[in-house]
Amino acid sequence: MPVRLLSAALIGLSLLTACDGAPPAEPTPAAEPPAPEVKPPEAPAAADPLRPLDKPESVLIDGDRMWISVIGGSPADQNDDGRIMTAELACARAQGVAACLKATGIDGAKDEVKLDGPKGMARIGDWLYVADIDKVRRFNAADGKQGDDIALAGATFVNDLVADGAGGLWVSDSGLKFTDAGAEPTGSAAIWRIDAAGVATKVASGPGLGLPNGVTTQGEGVLVGRFDDEGGEGRIVSVSATGEIKPWASVPKGGLDGLGWLPGGELVVSSWGAESVFVLGADGALKATVPAHKGPADLAVDAEGQLIWIPAFMDGGVTNLPFAKLTTPG
Repeated sequence: MPVRLLSAALIGLSLLTACDGAPPAEPTPAAEPPAPEVKPPEAPAAADPLRPLDKPESVLIDGDRMWISVIGGSPADQNDDGRIMTAELACARAQGVAACLKATGIDGAKDEVKLDGPKGMARIGDWLYVADIDKVRRFNAADGKQGDDIALAGATFVNDLVADGAGGLWVSDSGLKFTDAGAEPTGSAAIWRIDAAGVATKVASGPGLGLPNGVTTQGEGVLVGRFDDEGGEGRIVSVSATGEIKPWASVPKGGLDGLGWLPGGELVVSSWGAESVFVLGADGALKATVPAHKGPADLAVDAEGQLIWIPAFMDGGVTNLPFAKLTTPG
């Protein structure tokens, strides 16, 4: 009811009461309108540590920082949407990677940078080497400027690499392509070596490699985690400097990705099939299986921080496992 009508009604009621001989009643004061409800400001939602990156594939520990390769689109598409991020290790250990991410300038969105589907990385001297589909790219680690690429003739899915300690690199080509039907082998699967002069040589190929993915040094050769599986099991093989391929270990599930050595001599291996990290002794015996997350990609061992850093490829972040948790019975 409008205010003026409400006032008139109250006056009329008073007059009627006076005519009855009763003393006029005190008019009832209008009720105060309720104060508007004031809600306290909502606290900002906590940042989800698994949401800042689009397909993070590899982590490299480099002194007091980490490098993180980010694919962006399809892992095999040459679409120039890859990038490399970094984070200070002290910050990441204390707050998580998401809170500490920094751009490096190594970004395919820039006209002066070509980077498609970056995966494994290694640092030698001034250069950061990055596996990228059919080649290895080089970037100055200080300013991000791109150097000359190193082509791997016939390669289709260059996946991981590791410095050999003598100025060279070991490199895996998983030999894959992606179609509407999914991933398909191309027949190019191989292990390459790039010497200190930048000359690439195919060292090993053949069925014993399966679909080679993660690599880590062992003596003068490398251990290789196969992304395929045999009878549901995952396989790790050794490749010698002369290209000899030998079985080294088997684990309960396949989809093997990153490999790394712990300070005590154990090998850690991430497995997409198990969504876990396997811990193996120096003799290849399985010692522990530690749950991780979906898509545990190319891990890195942070010896000083006593952590393993693992890209969460499917969820878009980087997680960690403390060394102290690597004790779940295999």
